[in-house]
Amino acid sequence: MAVPAGRSAFARPALLAALVAVAVGVFVLLGWASGSDALTAFLPGALPMKPNAALLLVLLATALALHAVGHRPRLVDALALVVLAVAFATALEYATGVDLGIDRLLSSDVSRSGVPYPGRMALGAVIGFGVGAFGLLSLGRTWRGWHLSGSLALIDAIIGGLGVLGYAYGANE
Repeated sequence: MAVPAGRSAFARPALLAALVAVAVGVFVLLGWASGSDALTAFLPGALPMKPNAALLLVLLATALALHAVGHRPRLVDALALVVLAVAFATALEYATGVDLGIDRLLSSDVSRSGVPYPGRMALGAVIGFGVGAFGLLSLGRTWRGWHLSGSLALIDAIIGGLGVLGYAYGANE
């Protein structure tokens, strides 16, 4: 199949993956809004996706979809910067122990009261969102002839794969 001029061979798979991710994020947000545990966790008994993680997933996947269809880079970069800022602030919360209240912007999750930060997304998710946002920001840019975005996509895939393995083996927080 021939690739249209100026478009990457990965544009169609990226768009499909982005649309699936947007749908997952929207379902999780609807689950939190409606109080439906079935929509916030992918497997029975699994940890729910936090609402702030679902929102970042929607924003980052939307940025990827816009890039895949050839939308203007400014909007893609703006969405990626928002995700990067929230991921950085959450990582700062983990690193310093200071509570910036990011976890409670969309919902106050107190369902897991034995956990030190019940509403905070997992550190792996924070790193994954940060790497993904930085990868989107680096698309089309090179550093000493090296395409950083491809390496960041591989790192993000590994982080996501570890999360899936954690769910498959019933790992706890």
